Parts: sequence; structure tokens; C-alpha cells
Amino acid sequence: MQSKASNETIWKRLYEDAVLELQPTLFVEKAKAAEKAILERLQQVESGNDSNRRELMELSDAYRTITLLQREELKDAEIPSEQRFGQLALPAINPSKRRVVG
Repeated sequence: MQSKASNETIWKRLYEDAVLELQPTLFVEKAKAAEKAILERLQQVESGNDSNRRELMELSDAYRTITLLQREELKDAEIPSEQRFGQLALPAINPSKRRVVG
């Protein structure tokens, strides 16, 4: 059985890895792993004696953040990459005419 400290460290490490990932395909994998670890730890904390209000708040915040980022990544995936710049959808540019299309 793992200690409370190692359980807390595992979900935090996976969460941080996902949040800091810049490659969309890697983000999806890391976000799923982080979400699973967060939910598992949340169950442990809620059902066990190691309930810690601070960690419960951190878990709740992390879960909301990771699910929000996953939704945003899905939205970005629906926008063609040549029209994507962060959260902004840019108009397509026709390279032969050098003017904005749309």
C-alpha cells in the first residue's frame, strides 16, 4: 500500500505534466492519466482516514481544470490547424493572392 504522501504526489505530478504539455496528442494522453489519478485519489481521500480539506480543495480544482482543458482541446481540434492560434480562430489566407479569405 502506498503512503498518503506518495498518493498525493502521484496525482499532482500527472496533473502538472498534463497542464504543461504543449503537444495536443500528448496532452490528451496525459490529461486522461491525470484525470484518472485525480478521481482515484479523491475516492481514497473521501473514503479514508487521511481526509485533508486542503487536498480535497486541490483535487477539486485540479479536476475542474483538467476537464476544462480537455474540452478546450476538443474545441481546438475542430478548428483546422492552419486557422488556429491559441484560442483564436484566424481567417484563412489564400497564399496565391495574399489576401484574407472569409
